[in-house]
Amino acid sequence: MTEEQYDRLRQSMVEEQLRRRGIHDRRVLAAMQIVPRHLFVPKAWRAQAYEDMPLPIGHQQTISQPYIVALMLEALELTGTERVLEVGTGSGYQAALLGWLAQYVYTVEIIPELAESARKVLSQLGYENIAVVAANGSIGWKAAAPYDAIIVAAASPAVPHSLVEQLQEGGRLVLPAGDLFVQVLLRVRKQQGKIVTEDLGGCSFVPLVGEEGWKAGAVSAWWSCICEVGPLMAPVNHIRLPIEIHENALPVVAWAALIARVMQSSLTLLHVNESHRSSAAGQSSEAFSWTLFPPTAHPLLPLLRADTPHGGDAAHR
Repeated sequence: MTEEQYDRLRQSMVEEQLRRRGIHDRRVLAAMQIVPRHLFVPKAWRAQAYEDMPLPIGHQQTISQPYIVALMLEALELTGTERVLEVGTGSGYQAALLGWLAQYVYTVEIIPELAESARKVLSQLGYENIAVVAANGSIGWKAAAPYDAIIVAAASPAVPHSLVEQLQEGGRLVLPAGDLFVQVLLRVRKQQGKIVTEDLGGCSFVPLVGEEGWKAGAVSAWWSCICEVGPLMAPVNHIRLPIEIHENALPVVAWAALIARVMQSSLTLLHVNESHRSSAAGQSSEAFSWTLFPPTAHPLLPLLRADTPHGGDAAHR
């Protein structure tokens, strides 16, 4: 695929997945139209880089769905003068976007291989206002605190106290919090020493590992559960999963939902009860389903503050 084709896919992503679904921050939209997302995913997945779904990047991690990235960036309310902490560098894609939107970015990644890979790509693209740190981000990065804004790209069981402490007065912290399968996206503001929390909606992220995140043992168990439905990872458009609906069914549904999300498949849950177990051939089970997905010079450069970029080749920023 040529760079011109990637450019067209990126523009379509911004128009169809972001603008039409309520992302209004012009600077966020401009940055996402500029940053080459395909360079932050493995080569095997580059053809899908601008589709409406997360993608695997190795080490049991993913690059988030473009809409979720845009939603979280918009929630930070950046103007271009801020010092920002990102917890969970991953591929480096969100850090690259933050490099356009903030004055300086500190991004922390617990997996050394991902940190090094992200550092390499960001350097190749000419970013000079992003520092990649290989460390445990669940406790933030005190060396450069306080921050005007903090964004967390992995789910914690609760809002980490260390991150709140490292937030500047008037700052914003955006993160997913909840259990290992389903979370709520939160925006936390520090106002006159008090914490004000807003619910931005449901979401599902990989776990945040560390002192103020999930313990490694819990995450290993979570990943083992995901792998139990590994055979579903075939390239299919529609997953059908027989399941008995009872109080313990939610984890199974969540596992299937995660795999369906990665595969961009619709998911049908077949409601199996005692009467259906012995159904004769030809009889169909009661079923319900849902779809997990709602429906180069850049003319947008002027929308980004002139003082935001700090060095590097502007054509590749």
